[in-house]
Amino acid sequence: MASGGPDAPAPYPERPSFFLAGALDGIVPADTVTRPAFEGAPAPSRYWEIEAVGHNGFDDFCTFGNGTGIIGVADASGLGAFLDSQPALRCLGEDGCVDPAAPIDDAHPIVRHAVTAWFRWLFGTDADRVGLDAEVDGAFPLAITIAAK
Repeated sequence: MASGGPDAPAPYPERPSFFLAGALDGIVPADTVTRPAFEGAPAPSRYWEIEAVGHNGFDDFCTFGNGTGIIGVADASGLGAFLDSQPALRCLGEDGCVDPAAPIDDAHPIVRHAVTAWFRWLFGTDADRVGLDAEVDGAFPLAITIAAK
């Protein structure tokens, strides 16, 4: 990708890339952001899209607030009215933590596996890409769409 001016995106580095996406991510949508970024990246690159995972399915925010995420903590602290007046902020905090998102206990093992397998290959611990291709789908409770180039 070439730079076409001051507002054009910077070119991708000529390095391997791994894109992880949640199929339910309403903040960084897989279809319009993550997948196109993967398609524009040089090879070798991997793309995993995990079903029923939202934006916070990749972090620890959903572990707070008795399973309602960091927004549950804010609500319990009396900030509910403020969050109601800032729907985008509430959406950011809840995305991936509440229905229809899968429990993070289903998502986190997939993310840990993906990152560990990628780094093992990237840093030469594994000569071949072990656990990064289609054979992984079905090994976890959530389906994974996998693409590679």
